Amino acid sequence: MAVSNDIAELVQRSREWMLGRIQRAHPWSGLGGLPVRVSDGKPYEGTNIPLLWMQQEALRSESNVWGTYQMFVRHGEPVTAKQQECTAIRFLPFGRMSVAEREVAGQMREVDVHARNAGVTLPVSLYNLAQTSAREPACIPVMFPGAGRPDDIPRLVTDVLLQHESDGVSVLPGERAFIGRFTHDVVRMLLGLDPASIEGVYPAEAVESLAAPATDLKKLCGICASVIRNWGRLSQPTGHSAMPDSVPVTGDARAAEEAFDRILGIVTHQGVVQRRAAAMSA
Repeated sequence: MAVSNDIAELVQRSREWMLGRIQRAHPWSGLGGLPVRVSDGKPYEGTNIPLLWMQQEALRSESNVWGTYQMFVRHGEPVTAKQQECTAIRFLPFGRMSVAEREVAGQMREVDVHARNAGVTLPVSLYNLAQTSAREPACIPVMFPGAGRPDDIPRLVTDVLLQHESDGVSVLPGERAFIGRFTHDVVRMLLGLDPASIEGVYPAEAVESLAAPATDLKKLCGICASVIRNWGRLSQPTGHSAMPDSVPVTGDARAAEEAFDRILGIVTHQGVVQRRAAAMSA
């Protein structure tokens, strides 16, 4: 479970893990919630959801809280001795890479020249709260503000897939079935639903699609993330602009991330992610 530069192998293992999960009557039972960062309670997205769930299960942890070694030190719950690193991934545009990161990118076998010029997916070392000195590993609920509904998802999936098709990215019917169902599940968790209460095996065509070794889980989870971002904008309260006054298109990644969080209305109050209205009144 140690961190590795072999992103393709790690994603393939998470695809196989997901395949086993989506054929269960309660596919996400025992996971506690979407993976979140210990530093600010913000949820991970895209491929990192199944990646971190898979590693959480391997650790036999009941906590959905993740962070780097330094994050846990600053949080007052340092990682205990002899703990193995877990792995998340992040996409880093080439122009924002440090010299060391560019060297790592150049050594990655699965990255072609075009991808190196645009950016690469890099491994990130993380630990789960269960690997720290915390006495009672806890789950942090994630909730979004309010007008959006899970029923909005099918239309949003169609919109995003049409955009991908216009960009030359093909999506098979079975992949679409997986995207629709997984996005719907994640949205319900973002609204505060206990993952254990989500019932029903995935459609047969979704299972068959994910069972194919050539299936690109990163592509499917990336499309899911795009749908959820659109849903997040739709989910702003009536009369509230979905966009902040300004969103930096260029600049450091942290500023862009914080701007996106403002779009979604994600705030943390006393260590718990809450709806914006609830946090402001507290």
